[in-house]
Amino acid sequence: MKRPSNLAIIAIFKNEAPYILEWLSHHINIGVDFFYIADNESNDGTSELLAALDSMNLIRHIKFPTPKDSPPQLPAYEKLMREYGNMHEWCAFIDADEFIVPQGSDTLDSMLSRHSEDPAIGGIALNWAVYGSSNLQTYSGELVMERFTQRGDKTITLNKHFKSIVRSNAFKATAGNPHSFKLNDGFYYVHTDGKPVSNLVDAVDGLSKGVCWDYFRLNHYVVKSYEEFINKKNRGRATKPAVSVENRNQSFFLEHDVNDVTELPNREILEATLVKMHEIKERLTEAFGPTILEHGKFVLNNLIHGHHDISEVVGDVIQIRGWAFSTDYKKTSYSLTYKQTMLIIEEVREVDRPDVKHAYPDAPINSGFVITARKPPALQDIDPSILEVTVSVGAKSVQLRKD
Repeated sequence: MKRPSNLAIIAIFKNEAPYILEWLSHHINIGVDFFYIADNESNDGTSELLAALDSMNLIRHIKFPTPKDSPPQLPAYEKLMREYGNMHEWCAFIDADEFIVPQGSDTLDSMLSRHSEDPAIGGIALNWAVYGSSNLQTYSGELVMERFTQRGDKTITLNKHFKSIVRSNAFKATAGNPHSFKLNDGFYYVHTDGKPVSNLVDAVDGLSKGVCWDYFRLNHYVVKSYEEFINKKNRGRATKPAVSVENRNQSFFLEHDVNDVTELPNREILEATLVKMHEIKERLTEAFGPTILEHGKFVLNNLIHGHHDISEVVGDVIQIRGWAFSTDYKKTSYSLTYKQTMLIIEEVREVDRPDVKHAYPDAPINSGFVITARKPPALQDIDPSILEVTVSVGAKSVQLRKD
């Protein structure tokens, strides 16, 4: 594919090690010139891998600790635009779980060239195509773009969100979210088809009334498998303070696990990504030895895994079946709630679960549980479908997923 003249990606990563080489290779292949990546206190090998890629001049690695009482993403964008923005005509602001994907034979070069002809175009909106878990429970080493083949319907509200490619001389400031930006006077946003984004819900909220996937869209692999989602959620979000109630929880997963449409990936894009990844891995190994690639492996944090299988209410007896275990093998404890009311648990019985052991080889065989509780006299009727089980290990707690 022909390389464009002047497009950079500005991003902020936190603990994205297993996904970096695919993301980088794909975007090099489709025509991105350079990458500025703020590293927000990663501890999973991301920092080491980014530093190595920086030394090869494939990216610029900028350490960016979280400011006091402030989410790091927007301050990082401001800093990187001040320091590097004028070196490029266009800058795209996307995350490690977002992939710019062509929807035909058009190239980034040709799209940007068309938009560059109008000097008043200051921003290009890339609408999301949100992908769900494809009902996958665990991580595997295949490409993200290959593993997840089920997405939400084009018309869902989530896909009305967009991320931005901004002309550098049009950039004025961030606008309170990572989706759209304040532009200097005289500049305006367009969709990828060149039509003005005049139908914004708000001029700076990054949410359009329609969804445009012409020429390019932004595939958003926001939850991935359930295991990866749980692994990711403990680190918080770059757009939210670590203590924010909006950090990714069970309801976030359910909202974003959209699997309405099956769409197989473009094989040519996948094969080109694998070739570029192999090339980069060879260069990394030659420069730093084979151990450098260890930093790109998927590593489970000390996490709680589990599932809420069945809820039953027979008379006054409530019974919950499921499974749970901690990756550090510490003892688990359980709590049961109904409409935010804590119920008293009478018994938790361990059950052998060979199916869980097969899916998670490190899981104990007795990871299954049967919880028994009594219906409080104050509750007349209980809907079993809204009973919630929370598993705790030390200070960590996870509300178990239900299908």
